[in-house]
Amino acid sequence: MGKFNTSFLCSPRGSEAIIPNIFFFLVLLSYERYHSKQIIGIPKIIQLCDGIMASGRKAVTHAIPALQPIVHDLFILRGANKADAGKELETQKEVVVSMLLRLIQYHQVLEMFILILQQCHKENEDKWKRLSRQIADIILPKLAKQQMHIDSHEALGVLNTLFEILAPSALRPVDMLLRSMFVTPSTMDSVSTVQLWISGILAILRVLISQSTEDIVLSRIQELSFSPYLISCATVNRLRNSENVNPVEEQTVKEEHNYLPEETFARFLLQLVGILLEDITTKHLNVDMNEQQHTFYCQELGTLLMCLIHTFKSGMFRRITAAATKLFTGDGASDDFYTLESLNDLVQSMIATHPSLVLLWCQILLLVNYTNRSWWSEVHQTPKRHSLSSTKLLSPQTSEGNEEQEAESKLGMCNREIVRRGALILFCDYVCQNLHDSEHLTWLIVNHVQDLIALSHEPPVQDFISAVHRNAAASGLFIQAIQSRCENFTAPTIVKKTLQCLEGIHLSQSGAVLMLYVDRLLCTPFRVLARMVDTLACRRLEMLLAATQQNSIAQLPIEELDRIQEYLQNGGLAQRHQRLYSLLDRFRLMVASDTVSPPPCVTSHPLDGENQPALETITPDQADLGRGNCQDGLKVI
Repeated sequence: MGKFNTSFLCSPRGSEAIIPNIFFFLVLLSYERYHSKQIIGIPKIIQLCDGIMASGRKAVTHAIPALQPIVHDLFILRGANKADAGKELETQKEVVVSMLLRLIQYHQVLEMFILILQQCHKENEDKWKRLSRQIADIILPKLAKQQMHIDSHEALGVLNTLFEILAPSALRPVDMLLRSMFVTPSTMDSVSTVQLWISGILAILRVLISQSTEDIVLSRIQELSFSPYLISCATVNRLRNSENVNPVEEQTVKEEHNYLPEETFARFLLQLVGILLEDITTKHLNVDMNEQQHTFYCQELGTLLMCLIHTFKSGMFRRITAAATKLFTGDGASDDFYTLESLNDLVQSMIATHPSLVLLWCQILLLVNYTNRSWWSEVHQTPKRHSLSSTKLLSPQTSEGNEEQEAESKLGMCNREIVRRGALILFCDYVCQNLHDSEHLTWLIVNHVQDLIALSHEPPVQDFISAVHRNAAASGLFIQAIQSRCENFTAPTIVKKTLQCLEGIHLSQSGAVLMLYVDRLLCTPFRVLARMVDTLACRRLEMLLAATQQNSIAQLPIEELDRIQEYLQNGGLAQRHQRLYSLLDRFRLMVASDTVSPPPCVTSHPLDGENQPALETITPDQADLGRGNCQDGLKVI
C-alpha cells in the first residue's frame, strides 16, 4: 500500500480518469476477507485519500473523485445497514465530513453534502441540524468573499439545492444572510470575480424570497443600516478601475437622507441588473471573456430577472414591489444609479441577440405598470407594421458572399420576431388584467389587429379577444380594424383564424360583422372556408331576425341590405349561398316589407349577338316568327 500511495503522489497525466475507479475498487475490496483477515479497511482508504489531498494536486481532478465512492459507501450503503452501525463507523463519517469541509468551495463537494444531509435527516434530526449549521457557518462567509467556486449554472443549481436541504434553523437569523448578500467585491475588473460575487447574491436572494417574510427582511435591513449607495454607479466604476473603495465612507456621504429599507433592497437588485446588462453588452466575446463566461453572465441575469418577477408577482413583498414601481416611474431618480432609460437602452440593444432576457425584462416592466408608448412601440415594432412583414422591413443589408454575416442577420431577424411576438403576448395579458384602462386596449387593436389574429392560438391573446367581445365598443373597433388594416386574405390559415376571432363578437355588432363577412371573406376561393363564412353569416342574420325591429334596423340599415344583396347578385354569390340570400329576404320582409330585393343580374351570352331587345319589348308576333324560323331550320337539317 505504501507503493500504491507513492504512485498516486507521482501519478502520470490522465490519472484523474482512473482515480474514481480505483477507489471504487478499493471500497469494494474492503468488504472482502482473505483467511478471515480484511484485505483493506476504510481507514486505510481514507488515509490514501488524505494523502492525495496533501499532495497539492487539483482537488477537482484528484481528491474529490477519490472521495465520492467513499462518501457513497459510508453514508448510503453502510449507513443504511444497521449491522455496520457503530462507533467506528461514526468516527469514519466524521473524518470524511471534516475532509469535505476543507474542500467545500467546490460544487462537487456540495453535491456530496446534499447526499449526506439527506441521509442524516432520515437517521437523526439533531445531527442533521448540527451539520446544517456547521455547513452554513462556513459557506456564507466564503460567499461574501467570493471564495466559493460557483462559476457555472450547474454549480449555482447545486448551491440552491444545498440551501433547500439545510435545516431552516441553520439559516436564521437572516442577519447572516443579509451580511453575506449586501457586500461588494474587492475588485470588478475581473469577469470571474464579478460572476462569483453575483452568483453568491443570487443563491442568498433565493433563500430570502422563499424562506423569509418581507417584514423580517426589511426590519433587519433597517437595523443593520444598509445603504442603497453600497453599489452605486460611482462605486461600480471605481471597482472596475481597481480603485480602493471604502463602503463606510460611501455610506456616510449620503447619510443625510434616511432611506427606507424596501428602497434599499429594490435599488440593490436594480443595480445588479444594470451591472449585468452593461457587462453583457459592452464586454467583447473572446476578448474580455470567453464563451462560457458570457453564457453564465446571461444565465445569472435571467435568474435575477426571474427572482424579481417572483418577488413582484407573489404578492408577499408588497412594500418592495411598491418601492421598485416608484423607482421605475422616476420618483427619486438619481445620477448615482442606473436610470430606467439607461436600462431600457441596454435591453433594447440585446433584442437581436438575447430574446429571452428581453422578454423577461418586458414582463418586469409590465408588473410595475410601465407602459411608455415609445418603448413598447419599439419592442412591438409598431411603426414598421404595415402591409409588409416585419422581418422583411427589418432585414439588414448583407454583403454578398459573406455567409457568416448572412447567418447572423437571419438569427437577428428570428430573435427580433421572437421578441415582437412574445412582447405582444405579454402586453395582451397585461391589458386583460387592466381592462379599466381602455387606452391600451384601443392602441393594441388599432395597431396590431393582424398580429392578434396571427397569435390568436396563444392563451393570453385568446383572453384578450374574449375581453374585446364582451364590450360592444371594443367589438366594433375590432371589426373596423380588420376592415381597414387587414388587406391580405389570400392565405387560408389567416382566413380561418380571422373567422375564429370574429365568432364570438358582441351581439350588438351582428350587423357590422355580417357586412365584414360578405364584403371581405365570403368571396374566398377556398370552398370549405366559404361554407364556414356562410354558416357564421347565417347565424348572425338569425340573431338579427330574433332581435327587435328597431335594433335590427339600427345594426343593418336598408341601404346596407340593398348593397349586400346587390353585391351577392352581381358577384354570382347569391346562387352559391342561397340560404344566406333567403335569410336576407326574410330580414327585408321583417324590417321593410314594402321594398323588394334587387333583381338578379341578367348575364349576356356569346350567341345573343349585339343590340338584342329586352324580353319585355318582344311582341307575340315576333315570338311566333322566331318559332317558325326555328322549325324551318330543323326541316333543312
